[in-house]
Amino acid sequence: MQQRSFIRRLPGKIVTPINRKIGQKVYGNIANLSDNLIGSHRWNNNKKACNANISQSEEAKQLVNDGCGIYPYGFKKEIIDEIYAEYNKVIHAPKHSEFSNQYAQIVPEEDGTYRSRIINALESVPSGYKLFTDEFIGFVEQYYQSHFRLHSCEMWQTRHISQEHLDEIYPLQPYSILWHVDGHPTDTLKFFLVLSDVTDDHGPLHFLNKERTSEILKKGYRDRFNYNMPCSELEDSRYLNKLTGKSGTAGFVNVTQCLHRAGVPIKGNYRDILEFRLESSDTPFKIPG
Repeated sequence: MQQRSFIRRLPGKIVTPINRKIGQKVYGNIANLSDNLIGSHRWNNNKKACNANISQSEEAKQLVNDGCGIYPYGFKKEIIDEIYAEYNKVIHAPKHSEFSNQYAQIVPEEDGTYRSRIINALESVPSGYKLFTDEFIGFVEQYYQSHFRLHSCEMWQTRHISQEHLDEIYPLQPYSILWHVDGHPTDTLKFFLVLSDVTDDHGPLHFLNKERTSEILKKGYRDRFNYNMPCSELEDSRYLNKLTGKSGTAGFVNVTQCLHRAGVPIKGNYRDILEFRLESSDTPFKIPG
């Protein structure tokens, strides 16, 4: 029987702070030690395996440096329209989607649904694969300096939740509205594309770059449930980025090294999002089938 590592066998209340503190000290970022080890090892090995001398555009270099940024090239409108048409056919269909309604019992006269997520997104919305254009693939390979793979795809719609309901279900963390980083290996890069127009009223994705995240960490940030600082530090408009724009606007975030959170749409608004979770790889990306 294969033994788990010592760190993995420690109780959760002990392992998380130790894992995080050592990771921060050794790697100088906000990710856990285990996520840094796995991510850096895999990424370096894949670079060597590809043995590729891939020239980087200035935009790709900036993405590596910042850990986040808007995708600079965009997509044809007909591709976005096709994806959104397929998406709208299934986003509210019980056969294809699941619904979050943790506060339905608190407000029984309302439906209570604040988020719909498509199950097996690319099976239900296969036109999502059309985003993997030669230009898109080339840009991601410039970022990684290696090949990459698609770990998963998510598509969802978020809706308004009142402050009263947010206070009631605070521990449930509805659609990640608190500042946090994801617990993935550090070669993880997430790609977000807005399927419908998004303004501040639609609760956009908020994110900070790696440099600002490191500054927040040095100021004492602990975790999503204990910022250990005024929220104004995280929401400082000089450093705050938001994924807003017309349908088809897209961006990348290294969610393991850049603090980020979801916004809350105001009443009557919603936000439709497609997300690719990408990782480095030693083999070229291929669309299945």
